[in-house]
Amino acid sequence: DVELPNQEVRQAFTAVTDARETKNTKLNEAQKYRNQKISEAQGEIDAIISIAEGEKTSRIQQAEGDVAVFNGLYAQYSLNKDITKSRLILETLEQSLFGNGNNKKKKNDEEAKEVKEAKIINDNKKPTNFKHL
Repeated sequence: DVELPNQEVRQAFTAVTDARETKNTKLNEAQKYRNQKISEAQGEIDAIISIAEGEKTSRIQQAEGDVAVFNGLYAQYSLNKDITKSRLILETLEQSLFGNGNNKKKKNDEEAKEVKEAKIINDNKKPTNFKHL
């Protein structure tokens, strides 16, 4: 004959089975949490890399643009040093006095442009008197 386990043994068996199921549930939850965190971290990594690559591209393009401007300016300077120097001085004064892209004093900007053009045309001489600005 087979004897059924007593109540104490059945409770212990049930407790062990429940503990095993709880362990497996907790392991599955932990694995799910781990995968979620890894996925989130990978998303953050990808975003950081994307931003960095965009910044890199932007800086490279800015540098290439700066080089192109410099090379163009150098070519002008090589052709006529005095005119280029005068133009650069006048442009710097214009930016200092009227700001860069400031439409507040449009009339003064137009006057400064006329003065600059007159100085460039004027006998290739360096401007010596800036009191009119």
